[in-house]
Amino acid sequence: MSATFWLVFATFVGLVLAYKFGAPEFGPGAWLTFGRLRPIHTNDTFYGWPASPSSGPRTTSRHAAAAHAFSARTLALHWILNAYWEPLTFQIPASPAGYGHWRRCVDTSREPPQDICLGIEVPTVESAVLTVEARSYIVLLSNAPRV
Repeated sequence: MSATFWLVFATFVGLVLAYKFGAPEFGPGAWLTFGRLRPIHTNDTFYGWPASPSSGPRTTSRHAAAAHAFSARTLALHWILNAYWEPLTFQIPASPAGYGHWRRCVDTSREPPQDICLGIEVPTVESAVLTVEARSYIVLLSNAPRV
C-alpha cells in the first residue's frame, strides 16, 4: 500500500511539473514553484516508492543505496545501487516461483567486458547475500521457463 501511494504521489508531482512547462504561472505560491517540486519528484521517484517495506530491500538513511525487485510475465529484475563510498552487503530475494536463478547481467564494478554480460555466459548468483562495491550498481535478471 505504501509503495503504491508513493508511486502515485511521485507521478502526480511529475504531471504538475510537466504542466508547469507549458503554463509556468500555474499554481501560485512558493511551494508550487518548479525549484521546489522537482526535488520532491526526483527524490520520491528514486527513494520513496522503492524504499517501502513491501518492496524488499530498501534504502537506508545512513547510506546512499537502494534496491528494488519486480517481475513481469516472462522476466524478473532486481537492481541494486550503491552510491556510498564503501562496499555494502544486500540480501537478495529469492527469484519468483517458476523462474530460474538470478543472473548478474550488469555489474559496474567489474572491468569491461565483464561489466555487462548478456547471453549464455551470464554468471549465476548462488548466494542470498551480495556485496555491491562502492559507487556501482548491479542488475540481476531471472527468466521464466519457456512454454
